[in-house]
Amino acid sequence: MEAIDKGYKMINYIGSSTIVAPETQIGDNCFIIEKVVVQPFVSIGNNVMTGSGSQVSLHRDFKASN
Repeated sequence: MEAIDKGYKMINYIGSSTIVAPETQIGDNCFIIEKVVVQPFVSIGNNVMTGSGSQVSLHRDFKASN
């Protein structure tokens, strides 16, 4: 991404009504919308966007599609 190449750090947005397990690993530039449940042992890569009300299941690795 051009912004990263220029030295900017991309932040994440995690909705206030979202539940994220404490051990979850979340990459940069992620947008986790409201009412999402992220269960334990999940890894979310860079540039991932979830839909409202989604449930991200146990023992999964999520990456952005190209």
